[in-house]
Amino acid sequence: MPQIELTQKQYGDLLRSLTVSSFVVSYIKDMAGVEVDLDPDKMINDLLSQGADFGYPTMNDLEQSEWQEMELFPQAMDILKEYDDFMFWERLASDFAERDLASHNNVAVPLQKEHAPQIEELASSLLKLEQSLAVEEKYHEEFEKNGLDNVYVKGIND
Repeated sequence: MPQIELTQKQYGDLLRSLTVSSFVVSYIKDMAGVEVDLDPDKMINDLLSQGADFGYPTMNDLEQSEWQEMELFPQAMDILKEYDDFMFWERLASDFAERDLASHNNVAVPLQKEHAPQIEELASSLLKLEQSLAVEEKYHEEFEKNGLDNVYVKGIND
């Protein structure tokens, strides 16, 4: 069997990375009902069984489970929370920008007839991307300044 040499820090980083992966894979499988052909939990258990080689105490299965809950899970949750917070604002700004651009009949820059249709399509796509990024930036500035204070969701209590 091939061997991978890791430092103690790399070993810890790998355990934390696999724990984050485990949360994501479990969510996709359990909550979204999507089959994923990954088993990070098995890899975590395999790594934990090698813990003594990296300066960690030898643990039985129960001790491994408790150690995961006390050490790995909180660290993984911190990482996932940061990612989730970042992606929330990114998606919100992107979705609002897309909505705004769709509601303003934006017209691509006209090209002369001798240009190929592919060039026109590319120019149109680049223009839309540029416009979208400009609108997204405005939303990022708004959200950074006011959070969700100025966001109104119509229809819930109407």
